[in-house]
Amino acid sequence: MVTFQQDFQSRYFPNYTFSDLWFLSACVFLICAAVAYTIVTSQSIPLPFRLLFFILLGVSFIKIDFFLPFLATLLIVDYFSVRYLGILPADEKYIIYLIFIPLVINIKHCFFNFYANRYIFVFSALFLLYVFLVTRLNGSMESDFINIVLIFILLLGFFSSSKTLNLLFGSFIFSSFLLSLQGFILKDELVDLSYGSLGKLRWTDPNYMSIIIDFGILLSFYLLLVYKNIILRILLICFLLFQFYIVLLLASRGGLIVCFVSLLYLFKKNIFTLKFVYLVAGFSAVIYSFYYLGFFEIILTRFQENNLSTAGSRTIIWNRILNILYQRDVFEFLFGSGSTTSWYAYTVIYAPRSPHNNYLEFLFDYGVIGLTIFLGLLGYIFLNSKNILSQTVIVFILLSAIALSPFNYAFSWLYILFAIFSFQQKTIFSDEEK
Repeated sequence: MVTFQQDFQSRYFPNYTFSDLWFLSACVFLICAAVAYTIVTSQSIPLPFRLLFFILLGVSFIKIDFFLPFLATLLIVDYFSVRYLGILPADEKYIIYLIFIPLVINIKHCFFNFYANRYIFVFSALFLLYVFLVTRLNGSMESDFINIVLIFILLLGFFSSSKTLNLLFGSFIFSSFLLSLQGFILKDELVDLSYGSLGKLRWTDPNYMSIIIDFGILLSFYLLLVYKNIILRILLICFLLFQFYIVLLLASRGGLIVCFVSLLYLFKKNIFTLKFVYLVAGFSAVIYSFYYLGFFEIILTRFQENNLSTAGSRTIIWNRILNILYQRDVFEFLFGSGSTTSWYAYTVIYAPRSPHNNYLEFLFDYGVIGLTIFLGLLGYIFLNSKNILSQTVIVFILLSAIALSPFNYAFSWLYILFAIFSFQQKTIFSDEEK
């Protein structure tokens, strides 16, 4: 037992102290409490929980390794939490104010990190400036997307050590697991196409919840490649089985396809190895077991729906957007018409706002130039990545942007942030070298 504890601490939690683990445990507890208070409970979180939350947030301002993972978890879970009943930051501007506090306190540390990521910073700043000018020159006052991009740029200053990256890795896995639990508890409401008593709220869309859970599945599979400890592997397998069950329960066709294709890319170097054969055999056994237990009923029904040929009516939306684009003059085609103008370019009963495709949305809102800058940023990260995980993350978010509009929300930008912080590293965990 002592040997296992030493091995566990030295190899899987490098340089972590008990205070580090206590801090993270307290953060996870508070976030669980925040998620537990939904519109169904109609209750606010007790004042002691709120005070403890802000105390921990204040500690992360000083203990800088904790700030980025802590905030990343909040930004992900906040999307699926009730803002006005919870303790989490209420809007993007509030989050920006919070980010500036540790940035000023740790100005030298953050400045060094901005410089270390200077090429990404220039790409991102250019995109932000372009989006801001196009939006303002077209008379639009919409700023949510601009605020999200600004949050992304500011967070470039909060990474310098491997501990931060490991904690960020863990924050994504914890967040996806918390949302899996919430998806299980509220499964009857989430899979109800009428959205039941929850309504079509900011956080009750099964597609977006699936994207976040899929990302947790992707990272967990990566850990299976890295770690050799049998106990950790068993825990990861149990974790993966539960999350895969939730993805099937949510019945997001796009989420399932994105997850499957991304995993194939992650394992592309191992396809012709015996390890991959074992993995496929185990996965096939799980698929058959889940099918036998009836877990595939909802997702199979979705794939048999009449709207499958139109990708859930998305192709109808895309055709309307494309028809409007064809009628534009050269200036609008090159520079766009401003943030979120594509959301109001058509009227469809079951999709009144989002075009459900970030590429068409960026092309409509920011023109060819804006879309080129955005894809240039992702292409730079992908082509210069030194590890397969960073490339797989880019593949994951590029695929998810085809059928949805995830980049209107902070969680997809966090995935890019993770890819940026890992793309220059050959190994993320010490076990990869072995």
